[in-house]
Amino acid sequence: MRKGRTLRASDSEWEIIKDFARVLKHDPERAERMMAELKGGER
Repeated sequence: MRKGRTLRASDSEWEIIKDFARVLKHDPERAERMMAELKGGER
């Protein structure tokens, strides 16, 4: 079982988190590209 974690975020940050979770669920390749871009192309 995965260890539970607490994440504190503002309401607007939670909206972004939920939007990204939808992308991750429905288009994981796009999510991977988005993360690579955010990390400066490390992936």
